[in-house]
Amino acid sequence: MLSNGTIAPDESGYAYVVHDVFTGGSVPAHMFAVEVFREISALMKPDGVLAVNVVGELGGNAARAVWLTLRDAFADGACRAFHDLPAPPQQGQMANLVVFCTPAPTLAFTPLPSGLAFSKSRTTLQVLGSLAEREVSGEQMVGTISQHLEKEDWVVKEARNYMDKWTAGDVLEHWKGACLFCRSCRPQGLIQYGIRVAMRKAMPAEVWDEY
Repeated sequence: MLSNGTIAPDESGYAYVVHDVFTGGSVPAHMFAVEVFREISALMKPDGVLAVNVVGELGGNAARAVWLTLRDAFADGACRAFHDLPAPPQQGQMANLVVFCTPAPTLAFTPLPSGLAFSKSRTTLQVLGSLAEREVSGEQMVGTISQHLEKEDWVVKEARNYMDKWTAGDVLEHWKGACLFCRSCRPQGLIQYGIRVAMRKAMPAEVWDEY
């Protein structure tokens, strides 16, 4: 703080911002608009880092929209994406992704010291310990765009926001034909079913039942 009560440039702004608004079946679409990410960027330190959680098919509508929206919001900065699956995801595979963005021109991560056990979670240690091998390229995030659309068409805006539709579409396509009951579900019910199946792969069903 300076003597005149203003905040010095190097002391203002957030060093880290976590954007994790996935609710297990839908997303608050307005939170993914490029205007929101631009406002977040303006509140960050010059070398601050934003982490955005994305759940969807690699190269699918939701992942593509989030990636291209973030690249637009951080046009002068850098963005990198990573997965937490046991093996590299294939195009169209459902994945839990985290996109990191910074206003700075480059984004690098310091490798964890060998043997450092900072967490009791084996998954956390495994993911962070092999972060470099888990990177997903921008081309993979975007996938194949229809010929009649441009990348700009996938930038989420307050006045043109299809995140609800794109998120539902990814999950619906992924779980299409899962069972007769689910094909008759309304979209939200099918999304919830897909999430439950995915979560049961993370831990045995008995664990979730007890929870």
